[in-house]
Amino acid sequence: MHNNKETMPELTLLIDSKLGRNRSADGSTFEYALEPALMVPFDAEPTLRVLEANVFYTSPNVSAAKSNNKLKFSVITSGTVAGGDLSTTNHSITFPDGLYSLADINAELADYLERKSTIADAALSFVGHGPTQTVIADWDAEAATYGVILRFSESDSIGPLLGFAATDLTYEIGEGGKHKYFRSPSPANFDAVSLYLLNCSVLSGQNYDASGSGGGQVSCAITPDVAPGNLIQYRPLIPLPCQAHALKGNRTSSIRFTMTDNNNEPVSLNEAYTARILISW
Repeated sequence: MHNNKETMPELTLLIDSKLGRNRSADGSTFEYALEPALMVPFDAEPTLRVLEANVFYTSPNVSAAKSNNKLKFSVITSGTVAGGDLSTTNHSITFPDGLYSLADINAELADYLERKSTIADAALSFVGHGPTQTVIADWDAEAATYGVILRFSESDSIGPLLGFAATDLTYEIGEGGKHKYFRSPSPANFDAVSLYLLNCSVLSGQNYDASGSGGGQVSCAITPDVAPGNLIQYRPLIPLPCQAHALKGNRTSSIRFTMTDNNNEPVSLNEAYTARILISW
C-alpha cells in the first residue's frame, strides 16, 4: 500500500468523447483505450480525480426522446362540451429537438399560425410570469373568434416543460372576454440539465451517487453556470479523490465514461466533451 503521496504512481488521461471507441448515438458514452493496459497492485489504494472538464451546454430540453416535442390544440368552431356536439379543427406543432426558451417556443408557434389561413396569427401565445416562474397561455378570443382546447394531456405534449399538468384546458365560445388566460400550476422548467455528472466505469465505493442506486461511479458534478449554447469549464479548486477499487489487482485495458444528468440518465450532447483526469495508486 502506498502511504506516501509523493511516491504514488500517477497516470494522466486526456479524454475526448469524439475520439473514443464505441461512442453512443447521443454522444454521452464512449470507451477510452489504455495502451498499454494499466496494472495496479492488489494492495494499492487507487483514486481518480477530475482536474478539469469541458462540456457545451447544448443538451436539448425538447426532443422526441423526452416525449415533449409537440403542442396540440383544437379550435372549437361550434357546439359545447356539455352538449356533446363540439365541432373542432385540430392543430399540431412538432418542435425539432433543441434547447428552447419561451421566446423560441413562441417563435415556432407564431410561424405556424402565420402559415394557417383558418386561424388568426395572434390567436395563441405564451407569456412568462416572472415572480412565480410560471407560464400563461393567452388565447386571444377576440382575434380567433372561436374557443380552444389545449391538449396538454397528450403523452408527447410540451405542456409539462411549461409547467402545465397533463390535462386538457378548455375555453368555450360565448364565455365572454377578449382573452382567456390559462396559468400553469407549476413553474416552468427550461433547464435541460441541472447537473452534468461524469461517470467512470472504474469507480466504486463511497463516491458521489446522485441516483441513490449504490453505484457510486460519479467522478464529478458539473454545474451549467453559463447561458445555453456556451461552453461550461469545470475547474475545481481542489479536485476530489474518488475510490477506484475496480483497478486493484486487475489488468485494465479500457475505461468507459458516461455523461448523465442529475437523474443519472444519459444526456444528449451535440458537441464532444473533454476532461483531464489523474489516476493515482
